[in-house]
Amino acid sequence: MPDVVRIILTAHEESKVLLTAINEGLVYKFILKPWDVDDLKITIDNAAERHNLVLQNRKLLDDLGCIHTALKSLNNGLECIVGERTAELLKFETAIKGTQDWVLITDADGVITYANQSVSDISGYSIDAIMGQKPSVWKSGSHDVTFYEDLWQCLRAGQPFAMYS
Repeated sequence: MPDVVRIILTAHEESKVLLTAINEGLVYKFILKPWDVDDLKITIDNAAERHNLVLQNRKLLDDLGCIHTALKSLNNGLECIVGERTAELLKFETAIKGTQDWVLITDADGVITYANQSVSDISGYSIDAIMGQKPSVWKSGSHDVTFYEDLWQCLRAGQPFAMYS
């Protein structure tokens, strides 16, 4: 019964036996005669508190094991999702890089954060020259105000802009 806290009251002083039993955790404490009742009560209270702490520790370890198992399962699920999303992104990347259409992505401020090779091929600007610029770099003056209003309305809404519908 490993959970039993043992306190032995004895008149024998066989120190080798006593030390072996204490070191192996079989006995919480030996009390030799004559013993003081108040000291005995304190020893019993301390032993009960120690026993409760051991049980709480065991429960915490069990709970931690369950949490570890749950987190491991969640991590495996997340790794699968990340793998699936990565595969999807690679497909999109291949499609965007391979299209002859102009693909341009800007941030909320209208600064270019991505341009596919077709942008460079069509505009004549290198990708490095385009990055960090605003699309106004291509403003030629040959389009009216409505064209630019439509362009910016689409960009701000996160929608694709098609020059020719």
